[in-house]
Amino acid sequence: MDNDRRILQICTAVLLGAVILRLLSGPLGTAAQKLDTSDIATALLFLQTGRVVRLADTPQQPLPEETQPLPTENPQKKPWVFTPADADLIACNSYSGHEVDVAALLAQPLDWKDPGILILHTHATESYRNTEGYMESSDYRTLDEKYNMLSVGSYLAKLLSGTELRVHHDTTLHDYPSYNGSYENSRKTAQTCLQEDADIELILDLHRDAMVDSLGNQIGYTVDTDSGAAAKVMLVVGVWNENWQENMALAVKLHARLEQLCPGICRPISLRGSRFNQDLSAGALLIEVGAAGNTRAEALRATEILAEAIISLSAGAVYEE
Repeated sequence: MDNDRRILQICTAVLLGAVILRLLSGPLGTAAQKLDTSDIATALLFLQTGRVVRLADTPQQPLPEETQPLPTENPQKKPWVFTPADADLIACNSYSGHEVDVAALLAQPLDWKDPGILILHTHATESYRNTEGYMESSDYRTLDEKYNMLSVGSYLAKLLSGTELRVHHDTTLHDYPSYNGSYENSRKTAQTCLQEDADIELILDLHRDAMVDSLGNQIGYTVDTDSGAAAKVMLVVGVWNENWQENMALAVKLHARLEQLCPGICRPISLRGSRFNQDLSAGALLIEVGAAGNTRAEALRATEILAEAIISLSAGAVYEE
């Protein structure tokens, strides 16, 4: 019965799509305009993707104002200086069986000078709590690049491009049409970008996390800033590659700088028994910008702080006792 019902649904959707297309292209176009546009969009997206989608009940709202001034490059072009006290800003949870000395990693110099930066998204369709009325392909996911992780990556690229840094933002939906194989897909993209630009020293894979409370509701952690609530950020490092200690050394520096800029912005660094394609570079990080329970506006505020931290470290970093 379920199979027959599914076939009937597909046939109905196909027929509906044909009627819609006919109305839009024929003399009855005016009548078609009276149809509910969300129904049309839902039917057409089903015909394209085979996915049943839903629209949020909240009304469509404009994108949040991006009023925060863009950061500027380090005018002195001097490495950022960390001290032993900055180690107290760093928290780490290890789920990998590896223990790390964050103070020792913080002391390792960061030899950067305006690194080339690649921003990509293994799970690009991830989105946030839907306060903006966009179409979801499933809960907390959307193909609309104005509202999924591509919007966060685009904003970070915009902020960083206001400096002398060279930034490439890849907008491939690596998790669509299938979530399976996402990391294999993003790996191919990263490899291609590295072949085209050997000067890329920083690879940022931007995600949003997902956590639920005891009732199954999505959680979104925030920190207060002068411009409003910002989503908390978590840096993730995988140990299944030979670069993991260098990536971890970068993570502790970025974490410390973020905490200097905005105390409480960071959740503990997560050290995991995975690869996350971080074997491709000694400057590769997975960054969870907020979680599904956060709003996109909160994620964008966190992105502003992330951009400022990256710019601070763009001339490298040293350690002074």
